[in-house]
Order: sequence, then C-alpha cells, then structure tokens
Amino acid sequence: MKIKNIINIILLLIVVSCSKKISEKQIATKPQLLTIDAYEPASVCDCSDDGIKALNDILDIRQRYDNTEGFNKDANAVQNVSLLKGNWVLIRNKCLQKFASRLFNPSDCNNPDKIHTIRGQLDLLGISTS
Repeated sequence: MKIKNIINIILLLIVVSCSKKISEKQIATKPQLLTIDAYEPASVCDCSDDGIKALNDILDIRQRYDNTEGFNKDANAVQNVSLLKGNWVLIRNKCLQKFASRLFNPSDCNNPDKIHTIRGQLDLLGISTS
C-alpha cells in the first residue's frame, strides 16, 4: 500500500512539473519582429494566413487576462502585443500595396471576414488594430 501511494505521488509531481514548464515556455516565447524588407508575401493566401496568425496571437495574449488593468500590469504581455500589432500593420500595409482589392475577395484561402471578426474581438478587449 505504501509503495502504491509513493508511486502515485511521484506521478502527480511529474505531471504537475511538466505542465508548468510547458505553460511557462509558452508565456516566455517572445514574438519575432517582421521587417518591411524581410516580409514578402507570395500570394493573397499568405497575406490572409499571416494576418490571421498575427491577430490570433494578439488575441491569445490578451485573453489570458480578465480585464484591461490586469493586462496592462504585465509589461511583457504589453510589449509582446505591441510588437505583434506592429507586425499586423506591416502585413496589412505590405499586402495592400502588393495585392490591393484582391484582399477583399473571399476565397478558399483568403478570409477577410475572419480578420474582421478577430479585429472586432480585440476592439472589445481594448486592443486597437487600426
């Protein structure tokens, strides 16, 4: 009986320590800054995918907090969101320059409505992406 209890405790400690390391790693990962020279979308699909990813990354960070005050107290989260917002602006501007009105035509790989929806969610959470 004692051996069974000891094994259960060891397994519990392993599970708890592993899950904590994963969540700390996810939170500590800093987004990469895009540069205008390095970002070259090959298609409208790339623009849509990259834009949705940038906006979803911002949304994921912001949704970790119950309110704007809690978010604003975490300097790391604010900095990461600021960097991702910069990436979003760069993606949007570069794609508009390159593909213009084609960005507004929905297709299998281009979903402007999804981008609009995510931006609306961010607006409701106090994050402006304009």
